[in-house]
Amino acid sequence: MHRLRQVIRLSTLIIGLIAIAVTFAVAMIVLENDIAVAIVTAGATVFVSVFSAVWARNSEKAQTIEQQIREKKTPVYEKFIGVAFDIIWSSRNQPTQEQNDLSRGRQQGKAAKIKESNPVERLQELTPDLIIWGTDDVIAGWVEFRKAAANPNKDDPMEIMLVFEAFMSAIRKDLGHKDDLLKKGDLLKIFINDIDKHLP
Repeated sequence: MHRLRQVIRLSTLIIGLIAIAVTFAVAMIVLENDIAVAIVTAGATVFVSVFSAVWARNSEKAQTIEQQIREKKTPVYEKFIGVAFDIIWSSRNQPTQEQNDLSRGRQQGKAAKIKESNPVERLQELTPDLIIWGTDDVIAGWVEFRKAAANPNKDDPMEIMLVFEAFMSAIRKDLGHKDDLLKKGDLLKIFINDIDKHLP
């Protein structure tokens, strides 16, 4: 949608410039050179001023809408990350208190408190929000994570973690993070100390 708006704006600018060029050519043919130049210059000035004002207003409106959508997405994504952590830690024996706190999104100033219930019930509650607010990449990432969690590869326990990292990356991308400096496994290093030993 954002790209479509950019294409429309650019098309409008190009059409406007073509119209000015055509007007200038016609004026040069019909009118005397000095008069034609004056008319076209005045018209171009008005067009550029009006177009700039409209462009700025539309850009500001688009940014406001994107910010409002991001504010809706963020708590949904936080809760899904919390559920994913619960699924991962539940597969381990005796998770630490730090892991439990992380999985439930209790970091100060970050994830909101999530209802104390099993992951299946929480997923049932959160799925409609993901369908509404999730991008294609985020939804695809979550589907892959669920598949990996339902049928874990016992020969490659890192598979589910890498799928989870891809899901987290999709979320970060949707929220505006470029992650240009992050490499494969960097997000996992935040909560897995020996991740380098398991990366291919």
